[in-house]
Amino acid sequence: MTPYPDGWFAVAYSDELAPGAVLPARYFGEELVLFRTASGAPQVLGAFCPHLGAHLGHGGCVEGESVACPFHKWRFDGTGACIAIPYAQKIPPKARARSWPARDLNGFVMVHHSSSGDAPAWEPPAIPEFGAPDWTPTERRQWRVRTHIQETNENNCDSAHLRYLHGLVDPSTEAHFEDHVMHVRTHGRIDSERIGMPGLDIEGDILGTHWGLGMLRQQFKLLVDGVLLSLVTPVDEEHVDIRFAFTVKHMPTEELTQTVRQMMIRDLERDVSDDIKIWEHKAYLEHPLLCDGDGPIGVIRKWARRFYPTSRVGNRHALPAAGGAT
Repeated sequence: MTPYPDGWFAVAYSDELAPGAVLPARYFGEELVLFRTASGAPQVLGAFCPHLGAHLGHGGCVEGESVACPFHKWRFDGTGACIAIPYAQKIPPKARARSWPARDLNGFVMVHHSSSGDAPAWEPPAIPEFGAPDWTPTERRQWRVRTHIQETNENNCDSAHLRYLHGLVDPSTEAHFEDHVMHVRTHGRIDSERIGMPGLDIEGDILGTHWGLGMLRQQFKLLVDGVLLSLVTPVDEEHVDIRFAFTVKHMPTEELTQTVRQMMIRDLERDVSDDIKIWEHKAYLEHPLLCDGDGPIGVIRKWARRFYPTSRVGNRHALPAAGGAT
């Protein structure tokens, strides 16, 4: 498996982190603490107090713009600096927890992971449909899956699996990228019998935009306009958390809107369930045997390499090979 990629990733839904709340979390193989300060800013730190190792997420509390350790009340601000020790005259110079850049965006708490500790080189975008009056409120789903984030991203470029696993008729996929953004367009027809609407001809596009490996927006221009935001975050070397937020554009009647919305959500849940059955039992092949019709898997592998720390080439964490059909 590959090492943890760099980029922006979701670690919670925004409403899970209320003002003054403190939450423990585990991502990128590390224990984290999430807290929201009095001003409303989300903050993410390494979980263990550098004093005697207490976990700030279990019993810690927010005090103003800082989190206080439950053990001895050392206080740390959003930069990770210790700003107060209630019983000491001097703060040790090395009294600091690791800080992770955090944002509230699209209803999620996002953090930036960098294997080298570099500041973010780019920012994730807001999704304009979320909260817009002509789009429905978002519906959310979440799964923990035994797979790797590379697998979930390659899924979007795998044309053949869209046909044989998900029932999209005659799918064709193309992809191109620039810097940290990758665009994927899939054209195909929906199997009308599979969705319980026999005789209805539904043809159109699925337009995907990746911002790094942790954030994918897909716009479904088929039966109706729908937007899915898919956020995948590595938990450890074997598991990822997948979070979905989905909305559809309002149709002429509310009844029709809700009928189509529920149908699309049901189909998305079924598709993810089908994918999980494959992901949790497959092997990742660094040099897969690809053929024409597979889709631009080689393109996404070439693009994905930029998000993995190159210093680890040659050890057991192999980078995704860039070869294959395009």
